[in-house]
Amino acid sequence: MMSLARKLALRITALLVGLLLLGGASLWGLIGISGYFNVAEDEYDQLRAVYAVGNHAATARVLINVQTDDSPDRSAIINELNSAIGQARTLHADRYPQPIQKMIERLETVVEKTSRQADLRPEVASINVALGQVAELASRMRAAIVNNRRAASAHLQYTLVAVVAFTTLIMCLGVWIGVAQYRSVMHPLRRLEQAVRRAAAADFTTEVPVEGDREFAQLAVQFNRMADQLGALYRDLESQVATRSRQLVQSERLASVGYLAAGLAHEINNPLGIICGYAEATLAKLNQTEGVEDSEAMARAGKALRIICEEAFRCRDITAELLSLARPGRQDAARREPVDIEPAARRVVDMLAGLPQFKQHSLTLHSTGAPLIADACEAEVVQVLINLVANALEAVESGPGRVDVKLRRDDDWIVVEVADNGRGMSPDVAARVFEPFFTDKPRRDLRGTGLGLSVAHAIVDQHGGQLRAASAGEGYGSTFTLQLPAAVEVISHA
Repeated sequence: MMSLARKLALRITALLVGLLLLGGASLWGLIGISGYFNVAEDEYDQLRAVYAVGNHAATARVLINVQTDDSPDRSAIINELNSAIGQARTLHADRYPQPIQKMIERLETVVEKTSRQADLRPEVASINVALGQVAELASRMRAAIVNNRRAASAHLQYTLVAVVAFTTLIMCLGVWIGVAQYRSVMHPLRRLEQAVRRAAAADFTTEVPVEGDREFAQLAVQFNRMADQLGALYRDLESQVATRSRQLVQSERLASVGYLAAGLAHEINNPLGIICGYAEATLAKLNQTEGVEDSEAMARAGKALRIICEEAFRCRDITAELLSLARPGRQDAARREPVDIEPAARRVVDMLAGLPQFKQHSLTLHSTGAPLIADACEAEVVQVLINLVANALEAVESGPGRVDVKLRRDDDWIVVEVADNGRGMSPDVAARVFEPFFTDKPRRDLRGTGLGLSVAHAIVDQHGGQLRAASAGEGYGSTFTLQLPAAVEVISHA
């Protein structure tokens, strides 16, 4: 794969070569035309010299013809003839050696005879012969001038053809280079622009094709890698936003329930206390009564009073939990202190494992043995652990169940995991498990108020911790993870 820089260098080199060819053709044409011009200029100089020779010879002939007496002006005639000979000697003998030499010899003969003979008229014939030679030489020079002009014209045409051809070639080459460069640059840029627009619209799935020049291919690879990272980050942010949104909704619901509970709990507790008091007193009197004839009616009345007491106490427990929900974390931060989670968890495990309804299940505490000190209110931590472990034990439908409580340290967090092999949770249940009054306990002996986990979540949130629920699905058990911040002294020594 060739790089864009190399392609550009090759294209510019080709364009420069074309320009050099055009310049060479133009220079060749100019040099040729200049040569033809110099030759033509020299030919014209030679032709003027030939005309001067003919002019001087003709003048000498006229002087001879106009003499009427026996004393011609020989000096004037000889001067004209010598001038003709002098002009003839300036001619290029290499071009026309024989005609020039014969003409000079003829004129020198006439000069010699002119100085010795008395009658010069016979020499007119010799001058005429010399003039004929001059005419012939002039004719040949004019023909050479015409041929030179034709050659110059042909050379000019060749030059024009070469210049036009090279100019056309350079123009075509320039257009091709421009189009190729435009395509090699703009097409990848447009694909990259489209990918950027899709990324701006949160679409990180479409990749930029890795093609074209090396620079754009590398840019496409880097962009695709960046898009994958941004996609992963975006999905993570979406997950966090969804989690925070659920937590916010849950907090708002808890606040609403709390405000309602704060207003009703006091008014409900008073009549409930009266009902419980009178029911317990009446039940105590019935138990003290002996010898009553209608023992069956008394038994039914006692059973009814016991149900009234149980349900009244249950209503009182609900109001107590409502008040806890209304004032989560009512222990101030000033009352929090370093608490070792391991003894608290062990106390909860021992307490719940001894209950009759849970004796057939296996409840095990797993700990590293190292101190796990959290900054918390011990009573509220115990309340949260009781809720989590009791829910895990109740989640086992029947038969021998298993509940594992695992303690560990994770950086600045004290982590408690409560895992069971019970009925598990669907994704919808896992998302709503901390909502107030939500419960999925199917059996009547496991019915709940739906407030225990809500109160636990509110307490953990007030402690600056986290409480999460996870399950692989119905029938695969559940895991509740509690995270509490480690004590500051422990963090400093970690």
